[in-house]
Amino acid sequence: MVKTKHLLIQFLILLAWSNLSIASEIKTIEISTPEWKDFTNKDGSGLYFEIVRKAYSLSDIKVNYTFVPWPRAVKYVNENHKDAMLGAYNTVKESIYPQYPIDVEYTLVVFKKGTLKDWQGQKSLAGKRVYWVRGYDYHKYLKTKMDWKELQDTDNGLRLLEKGRIDFFIDSKNTIMPKFKALKLDPSKYVMKPVITKNLYVRYARTKKSEELIKIFDKNMETLLKSKELEKIYQKWNHEMPDFSNLSK
Repeated sequence: MVKTKHLLIQFLILLAWSNLSIASEIKTIEISTPEWKDFTNKDGSGLYFEIVRKAYSLSDIKVNYTFVPWPRAVKYVNENHKDAMLGAYNTVKESIYPQYPIDVEYTLVVFKKGTLKDWQGQKSLAGKRVYWVRGYDYHKYLKTKMDWKELQDTDNGLRLLEKGRIDFFIDSKNTIMPKFKALKLDPSKYVMKPVITKNLYVRYARTKKSEELIKIFDKNMETLLKSKELEKIYQKWNHEMPDFSNLSK
């Protein structure tokens, strides 16, 4: 019995030492992400980049990023080719997540004025042609039967909507609003209704390294929150800060 207890203690010590060793060896985090204006800009600026970079800089970890379409970012993380991706729901079981979100997303349904007499929430989507960007998986959160399909990007979705080839297009408010200007579309000709509101997170590959990266991220985010540095970052980018008051400690 004494020998067994001694072996157990040795095992726990080795396990703790192993985890400490992994954490101390982490020098970089590899992130894949689409380019989103003011969130993940090509020059490395943007709200998401600044939050993640600031959090990991407290532990001397460098953030490297690769710009790819959303479906490929998902694939890279799912297959452990990258450590993490940005701006994701925390509902995909193949991945692991921190406690701290980085954003709150308001997902909008967009449709042309005059095509719908009375908006009745998700029920209005029933049986209609509803499109969104591949990999966003909104069908998992909308409780109605739709003729839904996925597209490569937001530009394509809004153009199809403009031409009347689809009934509804769904995407985040942060993405849709700048696209109207970029595509020279008149937003006054469209109706936008919120359908989903959820926090967005850094989504990590399911690896030992990611487990340590998450511990570091949450610890440093707590430090940034208490010091008001996190609030300053959101203010700098003129963006709403998520509600951190209900985090489990």
